[in-house]
Amino acid sequence: MTIAELIWMGQNGEPDEVGYTVLFLASDESKFITGQSIQVEGGHDIANPTVPDFEQFMKQHA
Repeated sequence: MTIAELIWMGQNGEPDEVGYTVLFLASDESKFITGQSIQVEGGHDIANPTVPDFEQFMKQHA
C-alpha cells in the first residue's frame, strides 16, 4: 500500500499546492481569517481517521 492510496484524492500533494495556500493567507483576500488551522492534505484525514501518524504508517508498510 502506498501513501497515495491512503489519500482521498488518490495522489500525493505537490509543494505548489501548499504554496497556493500560503499565498492566499499572505494576501489581502484572507484579511478576515484569524486563529485557524488549515490542513492541506488532500482529504487524508477524512479517508483515514485511524492512521495516527506518518511514522507509524511507514514502519508498518516499509
